[in-house]
Amino acid sequence: MVKYFVSKMGYFYKIVNDKKIRISKEEYLKKNKNMKGGAPKTNISVIFVGAAELKKPNGSRNNKSGQIPNLMEYIRINPENTLIAVDPGHGNNEIPHLSNRSGIAVSMMTNPNDVKPVCLNISYMDSQTFFRSFTPEDSTYYVIFAFYGGIGKEMPSFEVAISIGIENPFFYDIRNALCLGMSCFNISPDITNLLKNYGFHLEKPIVIPEIDQSLENAFYAIRSGLRILYKVEKGENGISRTEEHINEILELLKKININTRDEACKYYDHLKRIYGGVKDVDEGMIKDSIEKKYKMMNLHQFFRNR
Repeated sequence: MVKYFVSKMGYFYKIVNDKKIRISKEEYLKKNKNMKGGAPKTNISVIFVGAAELKKPNGSRNNKSGQIPNLMEYIRINPENTLIAVDPGHGNNEIPHLSNRSGIAVSMMTNPNDVKPVCLNISYMDSQTFFRSFTPEDSTYYVIFAFYGGIGKEMPSFEVAISIGIENPFFYDIRNALCLGMSCFNISPDITNLLKNYGFHLEKPIVIPEIDQSLENAFYAIRSGLRILYKVEKGENGISRTEEHINEILELLKKININTRDEACKYYDHLKRIYGGVKDVDEGMIKDSIEKKYKMMNLHQFFRNR
């Protein structure tokens, strides 16, 4: 009996005689039409994590903090698209103020699945607790804006998900969710314009763009030490590292489905062909490629610091 499944990173596999074999998306779709995450997306849910305003020690509001933008246009375009804000700090934010800031009604969630349309749904939970009980819908595409210290725009979606405690494999699949990381000092972008620039069509019928994570994954691999592992394995430049260090690098690379040293070396050769031609490729090259991709999508203008 042949079994088919999708890994948490969105790769397709079949198991034949207890042997796991990676296959194409086309083969998977042909053999398994009822794949998880394959349902048509009929609405979009935007989730803000860590976007609450702060209070000063004297109890007054810090008007320079908080990342909840005006959301009237997002709701106007398609009232079936939902909005959620998750942050214990919302306990300090009065409902009338949140309503004035967002421009729409506010609903306090009784549980993570109490999501109402045409309003901003507020949860006082921390992200790990919230997503532990949150049940995603196959027909919904989730765009998650995470405002936390240490989160950078270059982080791939799955890494942002890990940083805010999302362990549900549903959110690791780029066909189901896009997680965008921003620092605490970022001003929340115009959600409607940002999504349109990404290629989302917010009106019915909903259209979800094919989001290419290859550049983000390349940056993640280089940042995780792929280049060091490659040079050690190939004996280049006399570079040496302990077995423990190389194994640590490999553990990080497993998050993007690179499971062996041989696979890591082949992936690095692949990056050299794409980004460096016959030349060596360095971290700066790949990072520049990611940033160039973002600029081509006109996204940099949305991520402004205070």
